[in-house]
Amino acid sequence: MADERLEKEVTTLLLTEFDGRAKFGKLRRSLYQNKTVRDIGLRSALRRISNINKFLVFEKNNKVNCLSVFCKDASICCGYRRRGCETCKKENCQKFHVCKYFISGSCTRRFSCRFGHDLSNEANRRLSDRLGLSSFSCEDIRTIILCSHPAVCEEYNMDGCDDDDCPDLHVCSRFIKQKCTAGACCKFEHSIKRSDHNMWVLDTFDVSHLTDEELREIILVRVVSDRDIGLQSQMTPASSTLSLWSSFTATSTLSLATDDTDESVVDVFSFLLKRFSGRARFNTFLTERGHLLGHLGLAGIIDWLKDNKDRFLLYVHRSNLNYVSVYNSRARACFRFYDPRKSGCDNKSCKYFHVCRKFVAGDCVSTLCNYSHSFSSGSNAKVRSDLKLDEFTDSEICAIIRCSNPTICVNHNTSGCHLDDCPDLHVCSKNTFNQCTSGDGCKFGHVIRDSGEHNAYVLKTFHMDTWREDVLRRLVIAKKGEHTETQENVGASAIQRAPSVGQLQKAISTLDLSKSVNDKDIFPGKYEYICAKYTWTGACPNIPFCPHYHHPDRLPYLWLTAEDGQWRRIPTSDGVQLETRFCEYDDVLKKEFNILGMTRMDFCAMSAVLKGAPVKLKRLSAPSYVTATPGTPLNFYTQWVWYRQERDGRYTPFYPGALQYTLEEKYLKGQHKYYFEFEDLRLMVDTQSSPMIQTNLHTHGSTVVFRRPIFVLTKNADFPKMSSLLLSEAPASVLHQVPDYWAAVDRFQDYELVELDSDDPEYDAVQRQFFSTMDINGHNIVHVFRVQNPVLWYKYCSARRAMTPRGQSHEDVAERQLFHGTPTLQAARGICANSFDFRRSGENVGAVWGKGAYFSTTAKYSHSYTRAHITLTGDPLRFMFLGRILVGQYTLGHSSYTKPPERDRLKMYDSCVNDLSNPTIFVIFDLTQSYPEYLIEYSDVVQPSPQNPPPQVKNRRHRRR
Repeated sequence: MADERLEKEVTTLLLTEFDGRAKFGKLRRSLYQNKTVRDIGLRSALRRISNINKFLVFEKNNKVNCLSVFCKDASICCGYRRRGCETCKKENCQKFHVCKYFISGSCTRRFSCRFGHDLSNEANRRLSDRLGLSSFSCEDIRTIILCSHPAVCEEYNMDGCDDDDCPDLHVCSRFIKQKCTAGACCKFEHSIKRSDHNMWVLDTFDVSHLTDEELREIILVRVVSDRDIGLQSQMTPASSTLSLWSSFTATSTLSLATDDTDESVVDVFSFLLKRFSGRARFNTFLTERGHLLGHLGLAGIIDWLKDNKDRFLLYVHRSNLNYVSVYNSRARACFRFYDPRKSGCDNKSCKYFHVCRKFVAGDCVSTLCNYSHSFSSGSNAKVRSDLKLDEFTDSEICAIIRCSNPTICVNHNTSGCHLDDCPDLHVCSKNTFNQCTSGDGCKFGHVIRDSGEHNAYVLKTFHMDTWREDVLRRLVIAKKGEHTETQENVGASAIQRAPSVGQLQKAISTLDLSKSVNDKDIFPGKYEYICAKYTWTGACPNIPFCPHYHHPDRLPYLWLTAEDGQWRRIPTSDGVQLETRFCEYDDVLKKEFNILGMTRMDFCAMSAVLKGAPVKLKRLSAPSYVTATPGTPLNFYTQWVWYRQERDGRYTPFYPGALQYTLEEKYLKGQHKYYFEFEDLRLMVDTQSSPMIQTNLHTHGSTVVFRRPIFVLTKNADFPKMSSLLLSEAPASVLHQVPDYWAAVDRFQDYELVELDSDDPEYDAVQRQFFSTMDINGHNIVHVFRVQNPVLWYKYCSARRAMTPRGQSHEDVAERQLFHGTPTLQAARGICANSFDFRRSGENVGAVWGKGAYFSTTAKYSHSYTRAHITLTGDPLRFMFLGRILVGQYTLGHSSYTKPPERDRLKMYDSCVNDLSNPTIFVIFDLTQSYPEYLIEYSDVVQPSPQNPPPQVKNRRHRRR
């Protein structure tokens, strides 16, 4: 028990205070403060920790140097993430299916990464349970996986690592990532096993027997935060567990040395600095760059900038790339030097500029200033030389510092900033220097970090979103300037205007993509969608590999006609007229009409007659708004609206927006029937019929249903507004895991009945269990519904976890599929919404085996507790559930029981039964132990009288609906 407590407390200490791994010198003080360690002694604690396989001890010369959390089997599946393989082909793979670079904190693709960043999905969750990691958060599991793999020392790859006890490998990081082009000229080691230091690290991880190729598969390249490379003397994040979760622009200390960078880096850096004072809108950079990076396409330029993230920052907001700027993580003004409460920085080896912050911001004009205004004197000359900034003027170095640190928006502090993607902080500039007299009521705001989405986006760009508020206040720069929206100048002290259409076309023309663009223009019919990002921003980060069509006129729709076996574009002016008529839903059922010289136009069949000859039509548009990735504005996508025809012939849209979203999502994902309740009506929409229809399940009356897009008449660069009929943003995702085989989760109702097709394997399984005890000639299954209630499913899974014995998996809890008959449709609907209510157990069944909810192993027994429900059409329907029940450990029931009896000290049985040796009835007393998985609607078959025997049928197999 003491070892378990020690393991838990040391693991928590390492994860919460040391990012999973700590030098023993730093760890010693925290261990001394731990009561468990004090009780058994430090040496004894270390000896016990060394024998626990949950820790990795870095030991040299019988001396413990470093301690890390560790899980030997917490490995990443190589087959899953190998290029060209998006799924693991191994059955029961016992490795994590997750992006390797996400674990190391260096993946820049985030939501678009095809290898996934989700450690909570079904496969990874099962593996976490097996490894005993289920009690940890996803971020802690990521840290444990990271610490369980050998990693490259990033300090070695920057200024060199002089730590003999460094627990990381001293090897070229670009070589490990197969990106190093220096070959034998590289100043960093390319042999993993050559040095004694690396062999010591590999022996500690017990992987020294692997080949170099196998090692490259498992070695991770860490992303090092500023505090790991020398900023301890200046700053500490709010939490020592600095998150690597969103490592889009990791920092490093590489300078502008021309001996270790190619000429393009220096040229692009100098161009941004001299042309834009260091920062520009990304589209403006494309249009103005001239020959720079001319050999790369747009996607190549973005990847090149990401590869050189130590020199350039990319501002990404809501999945849009907005700005690019120069960057140097060590180009900062030492705020210890500027601290008015102290006499200055006393660190003789300080790596930061001792310079006036207001001078850097362009706001200090005092000739009697107590702080330096020069980068060429004293310690500043050495820092300047170390950063290889000698070739730049003082004003250019100021610009580099401004671009390498968060700055305060000038607009926000004057007449207000209205740019959603503003790259500067929205906070009071006077408060930075303790000069604001408005107090907490200041309209410009005094909080930097926890003040909303905008400042979070800016701080994440600099990887400072977890830094302490007081540190940020001393680091940010309050720029000097006028209201920048009215200025023509550009740069770090101004925000560039959006480029014109002509500029964007010029930018695209310089991307050396003429072949791909022409292919799209000549053969647009091979595409399924129009690229939304290109349409609304004029630039696509996926060129030339974008799978969508780039409309030359940047319209969100395109009409095509078939000519000579190829789809050809209809002229834009004609396409606008077609789009207008297509979106006018009043004409939806007018099968044929004339337009643009075409007769017998039929939008349902997408056909017409031109000059006496039949022609086929095709329409391209941006993807539906329900496919938008998280964080992307929905108005960039096609806004499809669903309508139904009323009795008087009018067409009205479905309401509210959540119902619109659900209908669209179900339609796109191939669910042909959607059952829902609206006010007092039970309705069903069938999208497989032609035309699509809505049926009233009470009266069986039907009406026509159809979908049409909102017409968008737009000028280039004008964003459309989201229709008031639709949701303004994507609904929140389900917070807990649901089964993979479920249909799309209903956004409108708390639960949904999903009708199973008679050819579905699920239908077959339910039917076999039902007719294993029911007379196939006496009953007929009408419908089988899967009940999808995310809240009930979550409670059921929580109950299973709570019932899991210590040291066992969730699958070890006894679970059965059992039947439960219900007398009325209203009772069945109540069970779908709230599960089986044991408080009403005596109403129909009695309480022979206890006052709980009753379930049977046979449908025949449950059938006796159903009643025929006569519908308006005269059909007698009965309702029975086939549910999942956590029976666990059971005992013989008794009518007096209101809960299961105790089985041993303080522990109760999970359920009661009618017979211990062969139970056929189970009683549970906690409704979370049950989930109503399937609802079976069935009817009684009326047997013909003997005077009129039925005709002989060769195949008596049950008829499926």
